[in-house]
Amino acid sequence: MNWKQKYIISISIFSIIFNFITLTTGFSANYLQPKNILFKSVDEKVQMAKIAKADILVPETFENGMKYYREAEIMFNNKEDLDEINILITKSRELFEKAIKDTKLSGLLFTETMVAREDALKVNGHLLDLDNWNNAETSFRDAAEQLEGGDSDDAKTIGKEAEMLYREAELKAIQSKYLKEVWSLLKKTENMDIDKYAPITLKKAMNQAKKAESMLHLHRYDQKDAEQIAIQAEYEIKHAIYIANFIKPLEDNNQTFESIFLNSEIPLQNIASSLSLSVKFDEGFDKPTQYIINSIQSLQKENYDLTKILQNDKSELSIIINKKNRKIQELNEKVAYLENRLNNLASSEEKLKFEIEQEKLYKEKIDRISASFSSDEGKALLDGKNVLIRLYGLNFPSGKSDIKPQFFGLLSKLKNAFSEFSDCLITIEGHTDSLGSDSINQKLSEDRAEAVRQYIIANSNISWDRIKATGYGETRPVASNETPEGQAKNRRIDVVIQPISK
Repeated sequence: MNWKQKYIISISIFSIIFNFITLTTGFSANYLQPKNILFKSVDEKVQMAKIAKADILVPETFENGMKYYREAEIMFNNKEDLDEINILITKSRELFEKAIKDTKLSGLLFTETMVAREDALKVNGHLLDLDNWNNAETSFRDAAEQLEGGDSDDAKTIGKEAEMLYREAELKAIQSKYLKEVWSLLKKTENMDIDKYAPITLKKAMNQAKKAESMLHLHRYDQKDAEQIAIQAEYEIKHAIYIANFIKPLEDNNQTFESIFLNSEIPLQNIASSLSLSVKFDEGFDKPTQYIINSIQSLQKENYDLTKILQNDKSELSIIINKKNRKIQELNEKVAYLENRLNNLASSEEKLKFEIEQEKLYKEKIDRISASFSSDEGKALLDGKNVLIRLYGLNFPSGKSDIKPQFFGLLSKLKNAFSEFSDCLITIEGHTDSLGSDSINQKLSEDRAEAVRQYIIANSNISWDRIKATGYGETRPVASNETPEGQAKNRRIDVVIQPISK
């Protein structure tokens, strides 16, 4: 039996075992795929449909889509046939796509109804006026279903009915916000005989409540005045309850008018006593009331005068304090100026010492680099803040860019020179003599510079992005091209080291 036959038999056995496991355990490789991946496309459509309000504007199409979606979910959870699941997902997605498309027409027809619905929701109309809200929701669904069925006229009529019901729910919610406590108090007065003992005050409260309710009905979004009237109505109801609670015990205890009159003097007596005044009621209430008022006004004037004196004293004291503060600030500024000058002098001295030391270290580095090359090999020069290494000893065959092994030692010395700087950028410059055409010399200089760059990258830890190569051809001679000696000097590699930090 050759290897091909063995391979075919092995594959057949594996297929039989896998099918057996699939049939006996219900396992399918397809179910290794997570539900969120399988249902991703339809889940996106569900979200888009909800954002478009398809569940409200085209409810039947939306619910049919959800029906297929739920069936697909059940089959997936039961690990049933994947093809059938995909069919259900496709049907569901198509229905949601149709729902999204149809909402554009429904949205145009039911624009006002949707606005009314949103307005009612904003003020909790769905909670505060459940009857109108539920009726509105039912009507709106009927209208949407009529439109889905193709009857736009009935849909429009029923949609208007729903809009009115939403507006009623909105109004009831707004009125409830400002009049709920008023209505509650009025309900409470029904079993308290308030209309018997305080009919005038109660009637006033009821008229104010009706006025606030009417104002909200006419101008539901201009609520400020209605709110104030509702607050006053609430006060008058509480006032009426107090009056009734005060009168009823008097009647029940058969008190005389004299005792009622004497009891009414007590509050004024208490007020006068708190002001250290003595009042008499032999001429009625007006005289002691005016006496108390005059006393209060006198105290108010005294308080005003004292406040004025205190303000003047504070103003004078504030002027004195401000002058002292300005003086202190001037002294502090002088001290800060002198301290800053002293610090600058010390800092300048330290900075100068540091720079001298750094220059010394920098020069030592250049000297070490230069000393590592013989006079025939190269020389290190200071070029501004950069270091220029001119490699006299690196030669290339005529017209070529190959680096001969005999120059590896020289390039190793160059590589060691880079280690003098912890962080630097390196440029390899290629130069030629003037023999040959400009274009050939330019290309040759670039190739030779790149050859040195590749050698350094391959034989050091220097990152490729810190070193670049460029060619200048014959454009930057350092000697005359009229002599063989000058031409030899011009055929060179210059290496520019740009320290990032000394």
